[in-house]
Amino acid sequence: LTVAFHLADKEVTDETLAILKDAANVCTLNLRGTKITDAGLAQVATLKGLTRLHLEKTAITDAGLAHLTGLPALEYLNVYETKVTDAGAAALKAAIPEIKIDRGAELPKPEPKKEEEKK
Repeated sequence: LTVAFHLADKEVTDETLAILKDAANVCTLNLRGTKITDAGLAQVATLKGLTRLHLEKTAITDAGLAHLTGLPALEYLNVYETKVTDAGAAALKAAIPEIKIDRGAELPKPEPKKEEEKK
């Protein structure tokens, strides 16, 4: 089962996620651009069969990712444009080594400008 809240015509908040409480067969959950917070991920943590989770453009932080460590089937997580740091992503990866965490395209760092040599 795929659940896509990112297309909802009403505001999706942590309270909205309570409807998933008994949905044991959810494999993909898309919460992109919703108003969920770290607290809402406690509801997501009950979805033991979840394999793909989209959290991009939400208020999720490293603290919220801690709720996901008990989802052994989770293979893919998108946290692009969230407040998740490298450390938070690494902690989740340590708990679920097979997971692919998408934090967005890493842009190449510009080369430092060289000072012109004086003649």
